[in-house]
Amino acid sequence: MQVEIATCVTQVNDMSTALYFSPQPTRSRRAHWAFLEAEADFVPHEVDIFAGEQNEPAYRALNPMGHVPTATFDSQAVSESAALALIVCSEAKDLVPPSGTAAWRAALQWVIFAPAELDPQLATLNAHRLLRPLAERIASVAAQAEEAWIQRAQRLEATLTGQPFLLGESFGVADICVGHSVVWAKMHDLLPAGSVLQTYLDKLQARPAFQKVYGGPIEVYPDPHAG
Repeated sequence: MQVEIATCVTQVNDMSTALYFSPQPTRSRRAHWAFLEAEADFVPHEVDIFAGEQNEPAYRALNPMGHVPTATFDSQAVSESAALALIVCSEAKDLVPPSGTAAWRAALQWVIFAPAELDPQLATLNAHRLLRPLAERIASVAAQAEEAWIQRAQRLEATLTGQPFLLGESFGVADICVGHSVVWAKMHDLLPAGSVLQTYLDKLQARPAFQKVYGGPIEVYPDPHAG
């Protein structure tokens, strides 16, 4: 795959927009979902992180940290899933409120809230409930992360009670950014049946772009080290 990645990167100057993302369950999906919702004109390139493609020199030239996703806009490489979602959705009709309005400020708040407040708790749960061998997990650290998630989820639930999306009746970039975090929480079995957040996820899962990226309804992720 090294030749393919290198070839893709070499051809960046010939493309207006390209998205490098992982098909595995990473925050790449947040950006990929945004690109599809925005109906952006882009060239998709899968980066198989399990095969180590993110460490190839050609990809590192775009993203020195070797993280996914990365997008190129007229040869400029940009990373961070929430930033990419905001960039592409800002060019789409109705996904970002008009600049300077109260709705715009609320949308920006939620776009940042997802990676700043929600994702760190879920990443900790990944480490101590899924990824690390059983002997290296710390139950108290996982418990603290779950409690922190619950506190932040309560804020989401308060906002979503009585309305389908974070800004009211209209779906937008805020729902993409936070919605990916809610997907992640579902994978950790943190959404009780019938809860406000499960109902919210059900609405998101019905969207065609969501289905293309996530492959259908989200299931609880099994512990690969169990048994």
